Amino acid sequence: MENDLNLIFWLGTAMTLCLFCLVLVLIYIYQKGMIRQLEQQQDVRIQIEHHQMRVLSQEIHDGICSDLASVLKYMEHLDTSKNQEEHVLASLKEAVKSSYQNALNLCYNLYPSDIEEYRIVDIIKQYVGRIQKIGVIQINFISNTQTFLLSKNQKIELYRSLQEIVQNILKHSRATKVTIQAYWNVNQLFLKINDDGIAYDFMALSKEKKGIGLLNILTRTKQIKAVFTHKSKQGNNDISIKIDRL
Repeated sequence: MENDLNLIFWLGTAMTLCLFCLVLVLIYIYQKGMIRQLEQQQDVRIQIEHHQMRVLSQEIHDGICSDLASVLKYMEHLDTSKNQEEHVLASLKEAVKSSYQNALNLCYNLYPSDIEEYRIVDIIKQYVGRIQKIGVIQINFISNTQTFLLSKNQKIELYRSLQEIVQNILKHSRATKVTIQAYWNVNQLFLKINDDGIAYDFMALSKEKKGIGLLNILTRTKQIKAVFTHKSKQGNNDISIKIDRL
């Protein structure tokens, strides 16, 4: 009788453990499925956002830029007879030319036309080249040989993050020099941005209302599963973004 009770006890215990393990497995499978579903939804959201940016960029280029280009072309053929009229016309022409260039820059910043066909190294080179032409800061970009290709989403989010970082440096850090480095190994890309400006606490500022741009950087890097780090010391800021090969 006692042996039967022991057998029943151990059988019951074994069944309980099996059921418990089964519940844990089901919970794990469910959570994994939910994570996969959320990742798919995130990818869809990113694709929609990029599509909207591309459409808006095309609308600005085909609409506003075309109109400004037509006005500029018309003004170049106008005849003026008085010095005052020439001065007004010249000022107006410069204003239209500036607006046209700003609209083109906006189109490119919204959705670079070469984002899909060019490598990220070439895209960054072009971006740095445009900053160099402005001449407000000394900025350089160096890279070793690119070892793998990034996805379209990775390129766009990395490019936007770099834009935001450089704009923050230009606006707030009082830096005179910026160095951007891309270091590639077989399975990882390390993008490093160093400036000689005022040291600041990135994480603390990103939590403030005025730190929405910094928060956007964290959000974008998180979307592509990149690792973002920021280190600062007196007169120096080091930012690193690490991306794993897909």
